[in-house]
Amino acid sequence: NGQFLDGQCHGIGRCEWTLRGTWYDGEWHNGFQHGMGEAGALRGSGGKDRGQPGISRLPSMVAHICRMENGERQENLAVSHVVPEPGAMLRVELHASAQDTALCKASAGGALGDLQHLAPL
Repeated sequence: NGQFLDGQCHGIGRCEWTLRGTWYDGEWHNGFQHGMGEAGALRGSGGKDRGQPGISRLPSMVAHICRMENGERQENLAVSHVVPEPGAMLRVELHASAQDTALCKASAGGALGDLQHLAPL
């Protein structure tokens, strides 16, 4: 789900590849993961734990906040705690530089485009 342009993921959105157990949630450009986002994967299986009959083991989740360019991961910036510890909370704020804001205004004819509009959570 997310924003599209000419039938391609473009803007902010999330894509899940359920057969592979992976996801990407973040910025897209012309159908490619491009910019900041969270890339993650399920590890392990949902089988029964040995030694504890009747208790299902949940798969672990591994995710990173990363910088992408044209669908290729350039760097991992932080580990994303998909299931935070009790009482823990992660807050991420992204701010555009003055130069980026000026470029957006110039390229959108003086107004910010759809890529700069985020709905509050």
